[in-house]
Amino acid sequence: MPLISYIKTTWLNKIPGVQAGTKVNATNMNKIEQGIYDVTEATKTLETQSTGSTIYSYKNIGGAL
Repeated sequence: MPLISYIKTTWLNKIPGVQAGTKVNATNMNKIEQGIYDVTEATKTLETQSTGSTIYSYKNIGGAL
């Protein structure tokens, strides 16, 4: 699967008389959903291609393992 570039949306607050703000609508929300899905699928593909199995990662909390 080829990696797909995600183009960020610059979200703006509504300020009456100054700027309209970014609309929260199905188009913008679906763009977010698709971006999350694409990254998830690309990660799964990379995991399988790298080792042929699942890669596990652990977060180091508190500085000690």
